[in-house]
Amino acid sequence: MPKDDCFFCGPLELPIQEFEHFTVYLFKNQYYLGRLFIRSNRHIEDITDLTKEEIIELVDVLRKMRVAIKKLFDPDMFNYASLGNEIKHFHLHVFPRYSRKVTYDNTEFRDENWGKPPYPYNKGFQIEKATLEKIRSSIIRVLKEL
Repeated sequence: MPKDDCFFCGPLELPIQEFEHFTVYLFKNQYYLGRLFIRSNRHIEDITDLTKEEIIELVDVLRKMRVAIKKLFDPDMFNYASLGNEIKHFHLHVFPRYSRKVTYDNTEFRDENWGKPPYPYNKGFQIEKATLEKIRSSIIRVLKEL
């Protein structure tokens, strides 16, 4: 059930795919190429509030996203984070990690935190809207092929 004062209970930008219990979005700041977040479709604040059915779906969604991102961008590994410090609505960040420089659509992505946690990172990192949309549409296309 949506909570009236929760930003995440409303529509969000850059959707990738909606599932029964979760919706996947492209994170606007693509410092980590292919970074996504997965939002619970119901308002809960903590991962321990998930039902068994939701947990099963979440793992399935994570697997699908990992396969798609791996196929598109070939990251070396993934980090996952559920913090809830700023937004009190359960969501999980997916950070593809790269040991090398990656170029996509003439944009260079460099993981300066390789070998360390993904935070802090350059929150001011910006790419062209067309490149952001190309990343999003590529992920959607690959998911349809799976």
